[in-house]
Amino acid sequence: MKNTSFFKRHQKAVISFTVIVTLFLALGYYYGFQHIPHHLQELWQSSASKQEAQPAMDASVATAEATTEVSSAPEFPLDTLMWIEAIKKGEYIPDGVKEELANIRKMDFSKMSVATEKPNNQEIKQAIIQRFGEEAIHLLKDNNATLRGGKAFNASLQNTEKNGQEIARVTMMVIAFNDKNVNLLNIQQPMLPAYDFVKFESDPDTWYVTDISQTIPYDYKLNKG
Repeated sequence: MKNTSFFKRHQKAVISFTVIVTLFLALGYYYGFQHIPHHLQELWQSSASKQEAQPAMDASVATAEATTEVSSAPEFPLDTLMWIEAIKKGEYIPDGVKEELANIRKMDFSKMSVATEKPNNQEIKQAIIQRFGEEAIHLLKDNNATLRGGKAFNASLQNTEKNGQEIARVTMMVIAFNDKNVNLLNIQQPMLPAYDFVKFESDPDTWYVTDISQTIPYDYKLNKG
């Protein structure tokens, strides 16, 4: 059996070493040997920066997408006239109100479809009590309050596995008034300024209440009682 020569056994290592030495000599000739460590460090840092840049870019894309979702989420109706007047007078404005006001003032509500079919006040009360139970019952009773709904706007129908196909969905403001016709606004949670009311194909005669799916304009007529 013939012995394999050293070169054949270490051919790849010898070639790699030769290439490195050649590059070193070329760099030394071009930059000067004293500058080689500096340029090698620059090459290393550049490579590391590129590796770190990819996760950073991915994170920025994710943040941008999350921001889009938040900014496009529906907002409760805002009394823009009241807050504009408060700002003019230099009164205290809670955090976030100015941003919310700016967002709502940019919206075009003129293209929204006003619903001809909507729940009446009794159906609104039944739907809210059905959802929130005794908490809503006691809240209305303790404040001698009744619920009134305002102008309703058609919303996109949805199809859920739990409840099936919707046949009607509207978004509307709901305000509580006491027995002296004093506006209690939404009193306190779980009462909210607006809801979506929905009818299902499986139960076409009953309105159910759920979270809003769109931003609607403030109902000043309802607010006045």
